Amino acid sequence: MTQLKEENEGIPSLADFTESSLLDQIKDKEVEKVEEVKEERKDENPEEKQARVEAEEKEKEEEEKVRLAKEQEDELTGEEKEKEEEEDEGEGSFWDDVDALTGNTYEVDYGDVDPDSPEGAVIREETVAKTAIESNLAYLEEKFPEGFKALMHVSNGGEIKDILTPDTVDYKNFTVEEEDTDKQKDFMKNFYMEKGFSEAKAMRNVEDDEDSEEGLFENFTAALKEKQDAQEAASQAAFESQAQAKAAQEARDKSFGENLSNIINTGKVGNFQVDKKDAEEFYNHVLSNVQRQGENYVLSLPLTSDNLQTQLEQMFFGFKKGDLSKFVTTTAKTENTKRLKRSMRKDKTEESSSEDGKRKRGSKLPTLGAFESN
Repeated sequence: MTQLKEENEGIPSLADFTESSLLDQIKDKEVEKVEEVKEERKDENPEEKQARVEAEEKEKEEEEKVRLAKEQEDELTGEEKEKEEEEDEGEGSFWDDVDALTGNTYEVDYGDVDPDSPEGAVIREETVAKTAIESNLAYLEEKFPEGFKALMHVSNGGEIKDILTPDTVDYKNFTVEEEDTDKQKDFMKNFYMEKGFSEAKAMRNVEDDEDSEEGLFENFTAALKEKQDAQEAASQAAFESQAQAKAAQEARDKSFGENLSNIINTGKVGNFQVDKKDAEEFYNHVLSNVQRQGENYVLSLPLTSDNLQTQLEQMFFGFKKGDLSKFVTTTAKTENTKRLKRSMRKDKTEESSSEDGKRKRGSKLPTLGAFESN
């Protein structure tokens, strides 16, 4: 222990140094390093010295750039930094560049999906398609209002014959020149006959129009306007009626779907249990076989040679309104009857065998009663 202490006394501890002595040692090392560098540079040729100086200057320039950038960044206020971030964001994404090239801008709700991913592209494509359809419909409504009405009527489930048949005159585009009195007279004659006048009376009315103060053409113009208004009112009524019918049908469909969903979600359909894992698939299966019939719905079951037996069982189940209990009871009764008859035949056979044995044991020769006549 004494020897270890003596050896340790030769090693100075940190407490043996003062602050000035530590600094002196650091300075001495720096002086030594400078001297070493000077010694190394004694043997430098002019080219090596020039290359070293240029490298040192370039290094200093880089350090100065970094220092100035750091100072400039520190001088920026919070508002300026926020403005810079906004400018960076304003550079735009891939789809922003696409919008800039096409001139079309779309507001796409990507949710949590990355816009630049394939899934994001699908979402954007759906939005673009929907926007294009709406834009085309708006164009048709503006440029071809009558055709647009007819299109909407058909899309609502109506038929084009409801608003225009091949024999129907399109009075909105019906024109007759003022000088063409023959066409005007023919029009006015049909106009009066459609109101219930006879042909002769209609002709006299036409002559009266011709001799009136207004004149034939003015009366023709008034009659044509009346036909145009009536045709427009009829078309509008057909549009509105079909739109109401579609709205009512959609309401019935919604109610039917909700009712079906509620029944299946209870987990019980009649006497059958529906597992939760099968509920959605069963719901879709039912809907795939449902068809509208007027304001009601019917199940349409596809029939093939392979599924005929199964489908007939389903139809019979529906035909009996889901109650097959009496058929099950009848079957049970039939089985019980069969078992009873078999039991009775068995008992009778055993009884006959017993009587035959007694007769045989009671006499050596059989009597006449033991034989049946053929």
